[in-house]
Amino acid sequence: MEHFWSLLNALDAETNFMMYEPNERKQHMDIQELKTDIYHRVIHGNDFLQIAKVDNKIVGYLRAERGEFHRNFHTAYIVVGVLNEYQGKGIGTACGMS
Repeated sequence: MEHFWSLLNALDAETNFMMYEPNERKQHMDIQELKTDIYHRVIHGNDFLQIAKVDNKIVGYLRAERGEFHRNFHTAYIVVGVLNEYQGKGIGTACGMS
């Protein structure tokens, strides 16, 4: 989980396209809250999380967060992130991110 947390923070710093600005994520959650979120929403819920690894290093991810209410339960908020160093190498395509 620590490696995924590091990836999220690195992506926040590398791009303006993620929701959080650099270091802002740490103001709103910590690693334990991330673990709880994934446990409840992905493992035991309706969300989806795909991790991309290169040489056993987490370099990207795709997450689909399903709507929580009757009117939006059929929708998903999709977040995709790949570290700059690994973009253009087919990682997003391999994970179904494109």
